[in-house]
Amino acid sequence: MSTATTTTRRPGRPRAVERHSDVEPREEILQHAAALFSTVGVGATRVADIAASVGMSAPAIYHYFENLDAIVEALLEYVVEESAAFATAAAGRAGSSAERLRSLITQHVERLTSGPYDLWFVAGLSETEGRRWVSVGRKAAQWRRAVAHLIGDGGEAGEFRPIDVDLAVAAVSGLVYGALQLRHQRGAVEAEAVADLAVRSLAT
Repeated sequence: MSTATTTTRRPGRPRAVERHSDVEPREEILQHAAALFSTVGVGATRVADIAASVGMSAPAIYHYFENLDAIVEALLEYVVEESAAFATAAAGRAGSSAERLRSLITQHVERLTSGPYDLWFVAGLSETEGRRWVSVGRKAAQWRRAVAHLIGDGGEAGEFRPIDVDLAVAAVSGLVYGALQLRHQRGAVEAEAVADLAVRSLAT
């Protein structure tokens, strides 16, 4: 009587293939994944779809990322990677609340819309999906708190008209998502114009 044994194959280094891109494979995977997520949605994208888009095999993708969730998480980390630093810098910078808010929004939008990824899919993630990446959510919350703080200070100083701060933060976030949509649709967006629109909408 024979005993069947099962082994879990750990993905090794993928076989060398002829490549026609100077982009590192991991980076290329993220770029193609972001484009697919923003076109058909995260839920409709499979690792096999990303592999076909990149020109790799699915096992080669698994060498760089454990699963689809790991790819999504890497892109979300890019979204918030510097947001905490931007928030800290805005809090410590001299100048009016309006100036600091404009700078904070400009930096954030510039990073999201001039980087290598089409991040429009982020706006379509549900709250339930967002909860799966707790560390990402914490960093995003820090950026929103900085926006709220600057809007509140600006209101007290008479720079901004009286407004519900939570509503104002939601409006600013909506402008950021709008910038991502424009990047998806036409390939570019002016970060300073987004920031200026946000600040002017709050000004007295």
